[in-house]
Amino acid sequence: MGTKIKLGIIVILVLSCTFFPGSSAVVFARESSPPKIDDRAFTGSVPTLDLFVMELKQINADGIWAENLFAYVTSYGSWGYVPKSENTASYTIYQNYHGFFIHDYLGGDGLYRVQKWTKVAVIQHGEVSWFVITENARYQASSNGAKCYIDAPFYKIENQSLLGGPVTTQNLLDLYYTKPFTIQTCLCSAGINGVQILVGDWTTPPSDGIASLN
Repeated sequence: MGTKIKLGIIVILVLSCTFFPGSSAVVFARESSPPKIDDRAFTGSVPTLDLFVMELKQINADGIWAENLFAYVTSYGSWGYVPKSENTASYTIYQNYHGFFIHDYLGGDGLYRVQKWTKVAVIQHGEVSWFVITENARYQASSNGAKCYIDAPFYKIENQSLLGGPVTTQNLLDLYYTKPFTIQTCLCSAGINGVQILVGDWTTPPSDGIASLN
């Protein structure tokens, strides 16, 4: 794989916003029009799992859901693809890396309230499988002060304090994007610019008839 291609893939790792202005490798979120549920306004009101599954069946779509936190319709695309629609997630794979990507403000605030041991339902073809969140990792990134432009090096955040030394985007890829379950979104709040990465393990994996997320 060429150096330029590899750089683009790693830079996209930190992308849950739209693009990186001023970057030497400007990366745009790949837009699409994922299936939409009519009259749905998830912000402040998350449907029950049964209702969400029923609505996904009606539009022939998949999704991910956590009680009182979020209900995202899932799209599938190339690595780094981020839907530019409210309450949608993309699931993307590149080599042995994979994960769900959520646009920050279009995804609502539910992801930022996820705690350890939160249960997340993955709905594929109407069948529900379950993950449990085992870690909520947050990393502060360098910033040029404009529109949450973020780049390596990264520093892990705990109670808004920097801990340990810097890590690279490649470190983050290897640490989190080979886990059974990964969700990424941007952080841009209270002077902190960076990424939030939720990881988890299966509790009820898909049946043989449903494609594994791995």
